[in-house]
Amino acid sequence: MGSKQFVAGGDLKELSEHPEAAAGARLNRTMSDALQQLPKLPIPVIAAINGDAFGGGCEILTACDLRISISHARFCLAQVKNALTTGWGGTARLVSLLGQSRALELLLTGRQFTAVEAQQIGLIHRVVEQTAEWQTAVNTWAYELCQLPMTTLAALKQLTYTAVHSTLAQTSQLETDLFVRLWSYPDHLEAMNAFNEKRPPQFNR
Repeated sequence: MGSKQFVAGGDLKELSEHPEAAAGARLNRTMSDALQQLPKLPIPVIAAINGDAFGGGCEILTACDLRISISHARFCLAQVKNALTTGWGGTARLVSLLGQSRALELLLTGRQFTAVEAQQIGLIHRVVEQTAEWQTAVNTWAYELCQLPMTTLAALKQLTYTAVHSTLAQTSQLETDLFVRLWSYPDHLEAMNAFNEKRPPQFNR
């Protein structure tokens, strides 16, 4: 990725050369299928946004679990200005992340907004002020996650996404199943032993 852009959206010149509906269907299917896989991965997916995220770039980052941005990045759901809707699941994810009212305003206006606003509305989790600190901040966050029990991270990710699309009863049942399953896992036993022995736990052994 360049230093000024995370994803600046599609190449409009190239896309304009394929006006047939079949071309739109191919692009929609390819990107939708790819982004739908990210929540299913058993590891946290971090969007490291080192520059502007416009159009499809915003859709991509909504499919990631965690999002960290450089402070000078700009964001824009610009599809409306190209007479299109989102096409890769972005609207559903945006509503889930921000709520209907806030998502609707961004989609209908297609306005640009800053990384600070993106964090304030819940689209971005962390903002890094200094470019020199950017890579360190991203690597540190990834490293911190890697120190946690991976089986538990996978379970929490599964549970959280299930809660969005399932009933309370279904989510509660999954929560019980995962809790009981993890109870006897080595990482939980290691956490208890480490607590009793007053030492940091060593997970993922």
